[in-house]
Amino acid sequence: MEAAVLGVPTICVNPITAGIVLELAQEYKLLCWLKSEDGLMEKVQDLLHMKGIKDIWLERKRRLWAEKVDVTKWMVDFVEEYTKGNR
Repeated sequence: MEAAVLGVPTICVNPITAGIVLELAQEYKLLCWLKSEDGLMEKVQDLLHMKGIKDIWLERKRRLWAEKVDVTKWMVDFVEEYTKGNR
C-alpha cells in the first residue's frame, strides 16, 4: 500500500480484498489488483511498456493526496488550537 500511495506502480495479488486496496485500485488506479497469479506476468509487461507511466502515476498520486486529509497537519493544527487556551 505504501508504494501505491507514493505513486509507484504496484501489483497486489490476493484473492480477498477490501478497503484501501479497492480504493487504490478502482478509484485512483494506483494499484493493479489480481485475485490470483493468473495474468501476473502480462500485467508486469503491460506496466513495463506503458508510455508515460511516470507522469500517469504522478498525476494519480497527486489526485489522491489532494483528496485526502494530511493527518500530520491536522494533528499539529488540533494540538496548537487546543493548547492556545492553556498558555
